[in-house]
Amino acid sequence: MNSSFFWTIVLVVLRLTLSYSQNIKPTRQEVLDKFGFTEHTITTSDDTVWFYVHKSENRMPTNLVLYLQGTSPDPLFTVENDKGVYTTYRWFPGDYKLLDESYCYAIISKTGIPSINFGETTDYSKYHENNSLQNRVEQADLVIKYITKRLIKDIDKVIVYGHSEGAPVAAKLGTVNKKITHLGFWAGNALPDHFDFLLENSKANWTKQISDSIALNNTKEILTSFQKITENKGDVSAKGKHDYSAKRWWSYAEPPIYNLLKLDIPIYVQVAGKDESAPIESTYLIPLEFARLGKKNLRYEICAKCDHGFVIEKENGETQDKWDGIFQEFISWTVSTKK
Repeated sequence: MNSSFFWTIVLVVLRLTLSYSQNIKPTRQEVLDKFGFTEHTITTSDDTVWFYVHKSENRMPTNLVLYLQGTSPDPLFTVENDKGVYTTYRWFPGDYKLLDESYCYAIISKTGIPSINFGETTDYSKYHENNSLQNRVEQADLVIKYITKRLIKDIDKVIVYGHSEGAPVAAKLGTVNKKITHLGFWAGNALPDHFDFLLENSKANWTKQISDSIALNNTKEILTSFQKITENKGDVSAKGKHDYSAKRWWSYAEPPIYNLLKLDIPIYVQVAGKDESAPIESTYLIPLEFARLGKKNLRYEICAKCDHGFVIEKENGETQDKWDGIFQEFISWTVSTKK
């Protein structure tokens, strides 16, 4: 479904600025070698899970870091051909480069999306058929079990962090996989998406960006739309890259805070003060509920001037990327915080 009242979801795509160019089309293996990743697959009864691992060849790692990316159904790597010059890009953060050899880093490709794209047109039908919270949780659970059984011996920590849509995936995964020792919940919403839509609609009204009548009409449309989703929760019809099916909306309707509160492992919540995709106001409920219930396993951090991708836009138009520093602080926290 794709209704006009929905607020634009900021699709943060983190792309390697230092790319690799050559005059010969690289093979799939050459693309992975350039970034130091190996390809792995897990075959299930109805799908194949593709995931990618970066680890030292000289030392057996003792810790796993699994990154759960956000919404956009993008390849992990692309190869672009510009008049015979082939340039290879990576479309996820370079956090793995900030880890020492004691860490193994992993990322999972979205179902139905080619992990490496060489310029082909993408068919999103399989992606929409499978796009759900449950699908991503099941995949991540399988990947953790695979890595901890086959790739890492005597594992110490299993660190999972999700950004944007990956945040509620991480929260739900924490209730399923008991090997996880530390959880990162970044730029995620504490309550369902449609609550955030209602909140942003009200904020626009309070700040005089929209009139009372438009705000009221938007509110009615949002509530009606969610009701329709509940009545068609199995519908996978969606168009193109940035549309969502009713199945997808329904699967993420469970408030992520419900899953966070079920966890006793250390949780690192990172939010952004100027986030237009996951408004900070709804996340205030997280520290309040943890305090009310006497739970001591939460660290709640705010980057007051950051946007959804943890970037600060200065008054002079320049930007300051805070992502790397936040990631390094997160990893330091996992070292000092025991399960």
